[in-house]
Amino acid sequence: MRQAYGAGFTILADGIDVCSVSYTWKMGRSGDHPILQPVYQDLANYEQAVVEPGFVAIDAQLGRFKFSQGNRLAPDINARFIQRIEMGNLDPWCVEVRNGLVFTAQEEETRGLQVVDARDPASLRYAASVPMSGYPFFLLLGETHAYLIAGDLLGVADVTDPLRPLYVKSMPVHGSLKARLADRRIFFAGGDRGVIVYDVRDPDDPELEEVVSLAKPFDLDTADGRTFYLLEDGAQPSKEGSGEGSFLKILARDEGGGWRELGRLGGFGRFGPTGGNSLAGCHRIRVANGHVFFADTRGLHSVDVRDPARPRLAHTVEALKIQDEYYGLGLGALDLCVRDNLLFIAAGRSDPAIRANRDFPHFQQRKKEDWPERRFVGGVYVFDISQAGAPRLSACLDEAEMGMHTVTNVAVEGNILYACSRIMGLATWDISDLAHIRFLGRISLAGEVEYAHLVGDLLLAEGNGLYVCRAFPADKAEILGYCWTDTWLMGQMSFARPGSPYLWFQSLHGDGMRLLNISNPRRPYIEEYFVPPFTWAAWLGDHLYAAKAGHHSWEEQARQQKMPIAAAARRTGEIVNGLVIYDVRDPRNPNPVSQVSTEGPLSRLELRGSSVFALGTGDGGKKQVVHVFDVSNPLEPRALGKWVGDYSDQGLMGSWRMLLYQDRLFLPMSEGRGVRVLDISDLTKPRLKYVLSHHDRTFGVHSLMSANTFHVAGDRLFISDYWHGVHVFDVSALDRPVYLETLKSPDRTFSAWSYGTSVSGYGRYIYKTAFGGVDLYEVSAPPERPQGRISSWVRPVKAGAQ
Repeated sequence: MRQAYGAGFTILADGIDVCSVSYTWKMGRSGDHPILQPVYQDLANYEQAVVEPGFVAIDAQLGRFKFSQGNRLAPDINARFIQRIEMGNLDPWCVEVRNGLVFTAQEEETRGLQVVDARDPASLRYAASVPMSGYPFFLLLGETHAYLIAGDLLGVADVTDPLRPLYVKSMPVHGSLKARLADRRIFFAGGDRGVIVYDVRDPDDPELEEVVSLAKPFDLDTADGRTFYLLEDGAQPSKEGSGEGSFLKILARDEGGGWRELGRLGGFGRFGPTGGNSLAGCHRIRVANGHVFFADTRGLHSVDVRDPARPRLAHTVEALKIQDEYYGLGLGALDLCVRDNLLFIAAGRSDPAIRANRDFPHFQQRKKEDWPERRFVGGVYVFDISQAGAPRLSACLDEAEMGMHTVTNVAVEGNILYACSRIMGLATWDISDLAHIRFLGRISLAGEVEYAHLVGDLLLAEGNGLYVCRAFPADKAEILGYCWTDTWLMGQMSFARPGSPYLWFQSLHGDGMRLLNISNPRRPYIEEYFVPPFTWAAWLGDHLYAAKAGHHSWEEQARQQKMPIAAAARRTGEIVNGLVIYDVRDPRNPNPVSQVSTEGPLSRLELRGSSVFALGTGDGGKKQVVHVFDVSNPLEPRALGKWVGDYSDQGLMGSWRMLLYQDRLFLPMSEGRGVRVLDISDLTKPRLKYVLSHHDRTFGVHSLMSANTFHVAGDRLFISDYWHGVHVFDVSALDRPVYLETLKSPDRTFSAWSYGTSVSGYGRYIYKTAFGGVDLYEVSAPPERPQGRISSWVRPVKAGAQ
């Protein structure tokens, strides 16, 4: 199809290619992508051939084309839900495995419980998820139910059918983030409140049974629900990181419900990092072979508890002591797992200078001895504990070779090791031979999937990396490939052009850009680091129009992080804020050709014809500003006009996107203020026309509270709202929009599934993100037949060309 259209077949309306950006602009829309898309289709049976809105059917063999007949839903329906593409969301904090199915707690109510099908450990796939109140950081997996702990909330999910888990309830509890499930009870490590016991003999309805005040546990473990091993954290650490009054305590619970202390051993360090992060999703203590294994700021300890009245320290591995790190991505023994006579330890990450990223070619090209000298080797350690008093190192999966960035959780079933990274997700290894451990597969569980947009016939969704998805047909849309981009994400951060094998990806870390290769959608990968940094961009033809906010020396940043500086690492010129235009005929080596400075930073751009509309701030960030630039000559851009708002308000999550439609510019606002609408019919003097807002009578869940992104299909305007979903307005009378409805995910009851973090579309479909996935809707759309004289240009195409 791509070989036929453009090279051998072009459709014109009044001399303008209908599948071009020029035609898009003529129709009063903006952007760097066409609004009509060519699609190969057999038109031999021309009258019966059905063409969806947004597409032009091309039969290159017959030299024929056909436009859409239009698509209308029932009169009272503005959008019809089709399906959801499941994706990862936020951070996995626990990992439990049963029968090849992996369960994780996901720190966010949209995916409180996530299930991954790992029955083929080399080909992991999303299986199911359950929303859960609060922010779950801990997971307990019972025979028929999973319990998720979110602070003082306990969430209950029925996992009798793990591929169709059911939300049961959420309830307040008096526990904490650490707990164990045994003897049909949940035992919470309640800190100053002691051990909190809940009866779960009715798994749907946990009931408080008792509070045991014999200890102040930080974490606990039990093998039988009768003998308990508790870590009791001491006072604030000394300068050396040792704790005062930190103990291992052993408690016994008898048949009558009485509790007594059997023994204790003191003199340990802190059980959490000295910075105070408890790493709630990590198991710090495990009991096996008559010994208790736990980690603190002094090391990984093995304590002989065969005589519980006289516990004794048997062994310490000082190299695995807990150390401070940002956001709990610390060094040392973070999570412990026991299988048979083996102890598996998630040991954090190596020196941050190492970019352990399997999606980057340099990762495969570099040898272990080429990595920088490290003060600590992160990854997964395996100890033989058949002689538990003297653990022996059997294997070490070096994090620099794993490509996992930070290993925070581990689990083992059979001969498969499951390792979680709070930043990257879940990966599997074959450990049947500890001398030759083999990598099997990986899936993303991290990052908030908050933006998705169409580029050609691909749907690009951004999580903690890039998901490349098949977009059409909509009922069969699916993930094709995933690439971790070594960055946290927030809003639209990728910039591409239909037909190009390249895509730029912005780093939220502030260390430049990544250039991704998506020529094979099933195997996207990073080609380069440190191509020019900017806050947002639009790619049109041979030029990239970039919004600039702040000035950094990226070469110096790269040098400090001991990262390779690619040939494409160029400074963006000397301006601090403004518009920078690059020649990108060679995307791997962008060349800045011109720039226009602005008083304040720019955050978003819209293109139309020879004009660039840039959204930013002025007066030290106090006011919202829209700049208009003339780029008819990209080598000599010039300022045309400017609008200055009375205050700065660019949406709750920052200024995600503007919408330029006909001669109106829609600007996002938050806190229930609505959407500013500017009249830009005079490019030199943009002016505020009105404020679009909608509040229901109670200022409730249908109100327009925090606009983020916009999309127009037919005479319908769709506005994504960070809190309340996607609002639908009738804009057939552009200056008198009429509110119609608010779209929410139809099969979810939690408020999180009302979120509308982005909305985009093409012709007949819109794509709504809500953190953990992309919801697809069918919408009413008018016929796409262009107005004016229609003609075509045809060059003979060889038989069989598609």
